[in-house]
Amino acid sequence: MVLLGTVTDNLEPLATILSLNGFDLGGSGSAMRTPSCCLGPARCEWAMIDTLDITYDLTQEFQDELHRPQFPYKFKIKTVGCPVDCNASIARADLSIIGTWKGPIAIDQDKVKDYAKKGMNIQEEIVNFCPGKCITWDGNNLTINNSDCLHCMHCITKLAGALKPTPPFGATLLIGAKAPFVIGATLSWVIVPFMEMKPPYQEIKDL
Repeated sequence: MVLLGTVTDNLEPLATILSLNGFDLGGSGSAMRTPSCCLGPARCEWAMIDTLDITYDLTQEFQDELHRPQFPYKFKIKTVGCPVDCNASIARADLSIIGTWKGPIAIDQDKVKDYAKKGMNIQEEIVNFCPGKCITWDGNNLTINNSDCLHCMHCITKLAGALKPTPPFGATLLIGAKAPFVIGATLSWVIVPFMEMKPPYQEIKDL
C-alpha cells in the first residue's frame, strides 16, 4: 500500500498508528532494501549455506535500516546457496553472499563413465569449459586439481550426481554490483573469500 497526498507533520503520527495496528512500514527509497535469497536448503541439493535463515536473520537485524531511509542510496543484500547464483546476486546486489566450499570435489568415477556412455563429450563439455584448467580426462578417469579450482560449479552441475563439493562450507562475500539499463550490469568483487556462516551470523553483521 502506498499513501500519497498528506503533509509532513502528519507522517510520523500516521506511521505510529499504522505500526501499532500491525502494519510493516518502509522498505523503499534510500534505505536498505528487503534482503532476498534463493530457495537454498529448502529445495536445492547444492545449497552450502542456509540462505533462508541468513536472510530472515539479517532482515530482523536491520529493521531500522529497512524502515527509516538513512543512506545516500539504496542498499541491497542477496544471498545464494552456491556459485550457480540463481538469484543473480553477483550482478544485482550491493552485498552478495554466495555459498562456497573449501574441501576437494568428490568424484564418483562410475557415474562419470555413465555420462560418457550416454553420449556426453567429457573433454569438450567439461574439461575445455573449465576456467581454472584444473580438470583432465583420459577416457576412463576424471581428475581435478583442486588447488586450481575456481569454484564456478560448471562441472558439478553438468555432472550432477557424479561430482559434489565437500566441507567445510561457508560463503564468499562480494560488494558493488549494479545493473543500470544504459551500460549493463557491473559485477561485484570479492571482499571476503571465505566466511563461516553460522548463527547468529555476527561476523557478517559486524562487517
